[in-house]
Amino acid sequence: MVACSTPTTATSETHRTTLLPLTKAFRKSFQVVAPDESRIDLKRWKVSSPRANTRDTLVVSIPKPLAYGLLQRTIGVQATLGDAFVGVIQIGRNETEWRFVPLVVRKP
Repeated sequence: MVACSTPTTATSETHRTTLLPLTKAFRKSFQVVAPDESRIDLKRWKVSSPRANTRDTLVVSIPKPLAYGLLQRTIGVQATLGDAFVGVIQIGRNETEWRFVPLVVRKP
């Protein structure tokens, strides 16, 4: 990736959702980089399967970060008959880890 030559600064003096004044101004500097247009290689993903008939966490480790929203929307867990499992999704390790914690134990 190649960084753009000009740093960008975002500032705010109001809360972005309530539009109420902040107690002090907020400022964050960042640099925009060129988009990564390489294909996602699923063979490089690592899946740590939980023990059967438990509420253990399923963990998918991804070699490079993906967008948080993309991880939330596009990965899921299905039973062999196509029914979705109900559980909590957690995104971690700087968007390189997707975790699924089932809410109930599904019997085979």
